[in-house]
Amino acid sequence: MACGIALSIIAELGTSPISSFPSVLSLISSFTVGTGTIAMNAGFMILQMLLLRKRYDPRQLVQLPAAVVMDGDGLAIAVSTTLNRKFEPKNGTPLVTARSPWIRALS
Repeated sequence: MACGIALSIIAELGTSPISSFPSVLSLISSFTVGTGTIAMNAGFMILQMLLLRKRYDPRQLVQLPAAVVMDGDGLAIAVSTTLNRKFEPKNGTPLVTARSPWIRALS
């Protein structure tokens, strides 16, 4: 999943709604998409704690390490984006354009 997110961002194909905030954050700040995803997941957990208050089970804190390492987000996106950057064109043009033959065939 992380590789797909990284490739769609690098190829300028767009992102899923849940990845759009970290993607935009990476464009306007020094955060990477992976770091932004980790921060967003941590924010969701804090919001969950505030909403549930006394009903919040501390065992749910296991979500954060899982989101950082294994969730297809966080570190996995950061690593995938770094590894896939070598496929990015040097002149700044996107990998896929409206003039690509296979895009014209689909339209």
